[in-house]
This record gives sequence, structure tokens and C-alpha cells, in this order.
Amino acid sequence: SVLDKCDIRPATLKCTSDMAFYGISGDNIKKWIKAAISTGGYINSMWCRLSPNRNCIAACDAYRVVVDMNNPVTEESDTITMYLKLCISKTGSTIMQISAHPSNFTD
Repeated sequence: SVLDKCDIRPATLKCTSDMAFYGISGDNIKKWIKAAISTGGYINSMWCRLSPNRNCIAACDAYRVVVDMNNPVTEESDTITMYLKLCISKTGSTIMQISAHPSNFTD
């Protein structure tokens, strides 16, 4: 698929930090995006600032998806809802990951 060919790049310092803290890889993101789309995990679309010191915004889509992952504190496996916010580069070859962290959204 097109998604399989894309690079995943964190676009904000917070996203880079969250991905490192939770041990999230680009392959995780790809798998979770596919699952979010196929299970109706779309939340909304919004304009997002890419970094506080950059005068750059992007049109982003937000998703939630239920995943199994290790808790970084207890190192035990947990089923959690992840929040993903992303945009696609102009070339379509890169997904800019804006957010990737446990979700605080409820239905």
C-alpha cells in the first residue's frame, strides 16, 4: 500500500519525546494508522503548528486506536487507546507525525 512506502517522521519535539518515551516506532505508527482507519477511529481534522518556534502550520487528521503495548513505567503489557495526529507531506512520501501518545478522549 501507499502507507507501507511512506517514511514516518515526528514533526514536533513533543512527538519525538513521546515516541521515545513509549518506544513507538514508525512501523508501529503505520500499523496503528491502518487499524484506526479500518475501525472508524477518525476523530477530526485541524490545523496544527509543527513546532513552537516555526511559523509553519499543517492540515492534520486525528485518530484514536486501541493497541497493545508495554507500559514504560511497569514494563507490563497494557491495552490502551492511542491518540495519533498526522499530516502527509506535499510529495505524499512522508507522514509527519504530530502526536502519538495515550488518548484522553472519551466517547
